[in-house]
Amino acid sequence: MIADLLKQQHNLEQQPSLYFWRDVSGHEIDCIIDEGKQVIPVEIKAGQTVVKDFFKELQFWQNTADTPDSPRYLIYGGAENQDWPQAQVVSWKNAGTLIKK
Repeated sequence: MIADLLKQQHNLEQQPSLYFWRDVSGHEIDCIIDEGKQVIPVEIKAGQTVVKDFFKELQFWQNTADTPDSPRYLIYGGAENQDWPQAQVVSWKNAGTLIKK
């Protein structure tokens, strides 16, 4: 998934701006998209069924970064996009829509 996001940036002629984040306690975010004016956390899960536990790190990030209104994404192995209060859930098939011009 990370390679696909990098490819999207390359195809849009953008400089790579994807990062991994981890704190000293072991909390981590799989991908941070730095758009300059905001950073967008993205968690990636292989499961085909979304469970509440998938959002644990995104919730920690939101509280730590104090960004309650910034977008948050969860890419998962299922087929359908979903709206959850914790994040926008995106099917791996539709993850190509996360990087924008």
